[in-house]
Amino acid sequence: MIDLITSYLIQEKSCDLAEVGRFVIKTRPAELDFLSKRIFPPQDEVIYSPKSDSISEGLIRYISSKQEISTEETRLQIEEWCQKSKRKIQLFGAVYFTSLGKLQKSVTGSTFFQQDNHLPSYESLIAEKVIHENEAHPMIVGDRETTSSEMKIYLEQEENNKNKKWKWIALILIALAILILFFHFFNSGIENWGNQNQIIP
Repeated sequence: MIDLITSYLIQEKSCDLAEVGRFVIKTRPAELDFLSKRIFPPQDEVIYSPKSDSISEGLIRYISSKQEISTEETRLQIEEWCQKSKRKIQLFGAVYFTSLGKLQKSVTGSTFFQQDNHLPSYESLIAEKVIHENEAHPMIVGDRETTSSEMKIYLEQEENNKNKKWKWIALILIALAILILFFHFFNSGIENWGNQNQIIP
């Protein structure tokens, strides 16, 4: 019975068992670690809640079809299994869910699910960024279609034009500054240059 319940839980990701509790499997997505350049696989986490008053209808249909018996007979078997499991847990025993973990009672008296640390999962992968500098591929920029190599040339030309623009602005400002200095000294005279104090020995 426990193998069928576990199989149903893994497939459907949720299962209610009267008097035992509710089980939900949440899948955490894959994670990327930039520092170690690795992608860690998705992880399944079993979330247990001790409150459940009914048995999942999908579980009854699933076990009924697997054992080829009526749904009423299946319901009775599951209810009997739930009562036995609850008694076993209350006596500080544990109910093992194949490849997922075990349901047990803590020292304080609350029931909790201890997930198996050796759940089957994928290995982490090395993830290094690969840049193909000389590759050309089609792309859409705004409303026109171009290639990546044409776009690279265009952006380089834009950068060169910006540099030339700043050079011209700098030359004009320098020329204006020289003109202003020239007119200033032309109007005030050259003799006013330097220190005007007389040194008397």
